[in-house]
Amino acid sequence: MHQYAALEDTVYFGFAANLTSGAAGDGATPLFDVRLGGGTASDAPILSGTPTLLTHANYTDGCYEVAVAATAANGFAAGNTYLVFVTLTISSVTPAAMVGTFKLAPVVSDITKVNGTTVTGSGTAGSPWGP
Repeated sequence: MHQYAALEDTVYFGFAANLTSGAAGDGATPLFDVRLGGGTASDAPILSGTPTLLTHANYTDGCYEVAVAATAANGFAAGNTYLVFVTLTISSVTPAAMVGTFKLAPVVSDITKVNGTTVTGSGTAGSPWGP
C-alpha cells in the first residue's frame, strides 16, 4: 500500500499476524521501523516504535495498527518516500514484512494571504506531490 501525506501528518498502516498453523495469533514484541526509501543498506531507521494491538471484539487475534508521526522533529522531510517494516515473534519465529510506503509533501499553507494582505490575481493550480 502506498500513501501520500504532508509533513507533520500521522500515517497509518495495518497488519495481521498468524501462527505457523495458519490461525490468527497476537505474537509478542511487535516492532516497526521506518526507513528512507533509496537510502544505503546500512542506514538506520528514521523512526522505530511499537504497533498497537487492536482489542475490540470485531478484530481477530493478531490485528495491529502502526501510527507513524511523520514530523520534522522525528527526522522526516517533504519530498521523500519512506518504507514501513514490521516484525514480531510468533510460533517461535520472527517473521518480518514491509507493510507499505508513503511520500511526504510540504505542509500546505494558506497562499491567499501574505502578511495579512489578501492576494489577488490568477495563479496555477498544481499538485503538492509534484508532476
